Formats: sequence, C-alpha cells, structure tokens
Amino acid sequence: MNSYFLEDVINGLRKIPKAIPSKYFYDQRGSDLFEQITKLKEYYLTECEREIIINQLPQALRSLGDNLNIVELGAGDGTKTIDLLRSIESFVPSVDYHAFDISFGALQKLSQRLQELTNKIKRHYSVVDFSKGIELMTGDKTRRNVLLFLGSSIGNMTPEESVHFLRTLSDRLNPGDRWVIGFDLVKERAILENAYNDSQGVTREFNLNLLKRMNAELQTNFDIESFEHVEYFDENLSSMVSYLQSKRDQSVTFPILERSIELKVNEKIHTEYSFKYTDQMIKEIAQGSELKIVWEGQDQKCYYRLVMMEK
Repeated sequence: MNSYFLEDVINGLRKIPKAIPSKYFYDQRGSDLFEQITKLKEYYLTECEREIIINQLPQALRSLGDNLNIVELGAGDGTKTIDLLRSIESFVPSVDYHAFDISFGALQKLSQRLQELTNKIKRHYSVVDFSKGIELMTGDKTRRNVLLFLGSSIGNMTPEESVHFLRTLSDRLNPGDRWVIGFDLVKERAILENAYNDSQGVTREFNLNLLKRMNAELQTNFDIESFEHVEYFDENLSSMVSYLQSKRDQSVTFPILERSIELKVNEKIHTEYSFKYTDQMIKEIAQGSELKIVWEGQDQKCYYRLVMMEK
C-alpha cells in the first residue's frame, strides 16, 4: 500500500471542501483512460500541441547547442515526444533524454515507442512524481538542460502553485537552461466544456476511476454508482474544475485506520483544476518565476501555446 496515497486522501477528505490531488488519477487504468481521452475528437489539446511540436519547436531548439539534456516532466506515453526527438536527432549531435512519470505503465509504452530512434539519443526512464524528478538529474554543466512540461500539466496547479513549482525547480538549473511549457488558452466555454465532458463518457470514467483506485488500494467502500462526474468552466478562476459529487448521504470506511468519512447529498470532492490562460496570466507566471520568455509557438486555431522560458 502507498502510504503517501493514504495520507493525502485522508487529509484531503478532511478539508472543507473535500479534495484529492489529481496526481492520483494515474494508476494503470487511469493512465490507459487518459490516453483514450487524448485521442478524443473533443479533446483538442493533444493535436494542437502536436502541431506546434512538429512544425515550430524543433527550429527553436536548433540554436541551443550541440549537447542537450532534455528532461520531460510527466512524460506519459510519448505520443508527442517521439515526434520531437525524431526531428531533433537529425541536427543535434548528442541528446540525453530523461523521462519522469508517476505511471510505470505509461513509461513502458514510452520506452517501446522510442525504440525506433537512433542510438544518438540516450534514453533514461524514472517512475517518480515529476516534481521530484529534477533531483535525479546530474549536474553536468557541459549540457544545456531543456525541461519539457507539456500537455498543459501546469494547468493542474493554481497560478501561485505554478510560480512556486517553477521557481523551486529552476533554482537547481544552470543559467541559460530552458523550460518549454504548454499553456491551454482561454476560449469559448462550449469548446472547453465539451473537451472535459466528452460524448463517449471517457472523462467521466477517468474521474470515477479515482474512487475505484481507493477501493482497490486503500480497502475503502466507495459506492461508485452513488457519485457523478461534474465538470464546468469557472470564469472567475479561469479554470475547468472537476468534482465527484455524492448523490446521497453516505459513510465511507477506511478499515486500515478504523475510521470513516461522512458525505452529504450533493457534497463535492474536488479532483482537478485545468486552468486556461490569457497572455497576461502567462506573463505573470514567467515574471513571478523569475524566468524570461524567449520564444512562443501557437497552433493555427490559436487554442494552445508552447512557451520557452530561460533561467
């Protein structure tokens, strides 16, 4: 049993309102479901980001030198990463690629996909919370570090958390190192809400799978059918917000701790933020993180942006 998982769940369910960290979505089943989500027609983020990665990002990386240390935080299954590495292996003599993810299954798929690359790119895989992944890097100052934080993963943090995260990790980098961060931009409410309430119900299953994971790993007794997936765009926050909402009064037991948690009818458990950004929000995050924006790439629909920042 993962003691951190148990501790975070108990602490989160004691909060008002109740909340569980979104990183716990990604057990094997959760990772598989998220991969399905990225292929849905409504979920525009993947293709928009891939368009920028293929058509614009390689040229931006070309000027960074002959020896790159590419570090991907929350690498996932590598659907987009392989396009980037395939393009840069043609013009960068030496690349070390480090993939960090909390899902072993996702990294297995990633390693299989990257087998077709040449030996010019050395590959390293670590199952770890990506916020801790940077600590595993070497201090080799002969290579420029490029940290990839794709998929709008930064959107799962509040702006304040984003600044703290970027500043903390940047303190361990060398002057001139770069971040490449994906930002999902503010757009029409219908486009946003359709992306997180897909017609096939995959996102709903992804959210409910968190309850199934707790039942399996923590021996809780969540009644899956008595919860519903709730997701909407909060304009005041500029974020999609995700909840599991109880359909009835209920008591959930934690046999390991010999205690229970009470939920009222319509009470919500917050599971995820997905912030959407304006130009000003992106600038404020860069300034607060003491990073300089040196390049930006955007898809043709103007839905999504990759931003390169320099320490």
